[in-house]
Amino acid sequence: MSEADLTKNLCMKCHYKRGLPDPTTYRGPHSPEGPLLTGEGGWWGDIMKTKSPPLRGEATHGSPAANPLLCAGCHMNRFNYKDATGTAVTGTGHTFEAIPCLDTNGGPIVNGTCTDAQRTFKSCTAAGCHGSEGVARSAVTTAQLRIANLVAELDRTLQKVHADWKTCRSKVPPAAGSCGNNTGMYNGKPTFNTADAAFTTAEGAAFNYDMGARVTAVIHNPFLVEALLITSIQQVKADYGVTVPNVIDLTPQFKQH
Repeated sequence: MSEADLTKNLCMKCHYKRGLPDPTTYRGPHSPEGPLLTGEGGWWGDIMKTKSPPLRGEATHGSPAANPLLCAGCHMNRFNYKDATGTAVTGTGHTFEAIPCLDTNGGPIVNGTCTDAQRTFKSCTAAGCHGSEGVARSAVTTAQLRIANLVAELDRTLQKVHADWKTCRSKVPPAAGSCGNNTGMYNGKPTFNTADAAFTTAEGAAFNYDMGARVTAVIHNPFLVEALLITSIQQVKADYGVTVPNVIDLTPQFKQH
């Protein structure tokens, strides 16, 4: 888990799959945590490429300098607590939960359900990514709200291309001609076609919509996810001539240090 060579990192064996668009499938992201962590995931339209020429959007979570243990730095917490009998126990992090809920003895609850305020964020400080648990908790709350708003904004924008765009890019799309202006087009440009091997702007933006809607995406790399969503909105408007007023500010709010 802590191997810096991504070709040898155990987690990346499974979690470095469809983080990039695959024109041969209608499906969206699948196990994309690896590409998100390294700053390479998502659909990169022309606007995104001009904003990030190296084609990377790295966050501290995926930086070997800031978080040398990478996946293990966050997901392999160690806990010193007492079990129900009062016996001292050292948990070695095999729940793999980065911010687990805790029981009354301070031990992690496997698949526990609690609010973020009740979770422990100590892995965020131990890994070297954040200065305190409070800072990490606030960062998560802020990032989740920002990304949720951008996901909703991208949805509103894609609805201008086609009101039922989510159905158009599904496994079993509606009858031919119903997605776009009779031929899967909008303002003379292709929108959704699950049968071809091309990836249109609409399909790319839809891929990034799915990426942003994933609960884990914002945690692994809020900088990249924010950039993907903002540029997707801008690219859809530019390529299809969509005019829809922004409900939220599209100026990047997350700054990389």
